[in-house]
This record gives sequence, structure tokens and C-alpha cells, in this order.
Amino acid sequence: MKAVAAILPAYNEARTIERIIKMLQEVPELNEIIVVSDGSTDATTNVARKAGAIVLELV
Repeated sequence: MKAVAAILPAYNEARTIERIIKMLQEVPELNEIIVVSDGSTDATTNVARKAGAIVLELV
């Protein structure tokens, strides 16, 4: 099976990111979910990590 990742760009999406990650976790073809936070100043990165995503932070 090939490795398939979903890459989500995010900026201040703490309110919605968990719901999106949970929906993507239901896709059997996905091996990983990566959230790229573009300098978010809210809790986007913390929420995404707790939801099970790999998080990259751009500063």
C-alpha cells in the first residue's frame, strides 16, 4: 500500500481543526494527517496535536 498523507494548511483554526481531522481519520486510504500552521496565534497547533495530527509550525 502506498503512503498517502492529507496536508492541511491552517491559520487560527482552533474552532474547526479537530472536526476536520476526525473526518479525515475516517478515510482508510490516509496514512497520516499533517497540519501546517502558518503562524497561528490561537490554539490551532495544540488542538491538532491532541486530535492526532502531525503538526508543523511556520513562524
